[in-house]
Amino acid sequence: MSSSTLNVALIQSPVFGGTDGKHFNDIQDVAGFPASLTIKTTNAISSIVVYHGGLVDGIQVTYNETGGTAKGTKQHGSIDNSLNKDTITFSQTQSIIAISGRAGTTGYGNRVIQLSFTVYDSSNGKMQVYGPYGNSAVGPAFHVTANGAFVGFSGFAVDSDLSIGRSADQGVPGGIYGLSFIDIAYRSA
Repeated sequence: MSSSTLNVALIQSPVFGGTDGKHFNDIQDVAGFPASLTIKTTNAISSIVVYHGGLVDGIQVTYNETGGTAKGTKQHGSIDNSLNKDTITFSQTQSIIAISGRAGTTGYGNRVIQLSFTVYDSSNGKMQVYGPYGNSAVGPAFHVTANGAFVGFSGFAVDSDLSIGRSADQGVPGGIYGLSFIDIAYRSA
């Protein structure tokens, strides 16, 4: 199989939710951008696990390497086994083309409240929506459509094995505060 180099321009959405916690950027951490981009550009994400209750507490994202194998997994926010846990596994022909949700002020600060993912399957031309995860009735809505496909996540989180509620009960921060979505805006040979 021959390998080719693509020039890509990446676009990052605004942050939805808050900016407390530690900043993360999976494209820099996993894919090596800007020096090199070593994830697939067509279906960069292999799977997403969403941990949620009344809010989106945490996400775990596995990325595909250019050869199609799993590149790396990044975990952000609260990964508590007492939470609802939903896994979305993507085939080689599926890509995330839109992300929607709600974010805003909660009793736990400015947070991501709800997420949904719209997935396009190039093998049959069909779209499917996964979610909503979290509470869909609170906070201002947002919707972001990719120019091509979403290839990564960025944002602010405090990693913890406790849910946001359990962390707050113990007087410590935890969970996802804000998310930003990264997509490929331009490809050329």
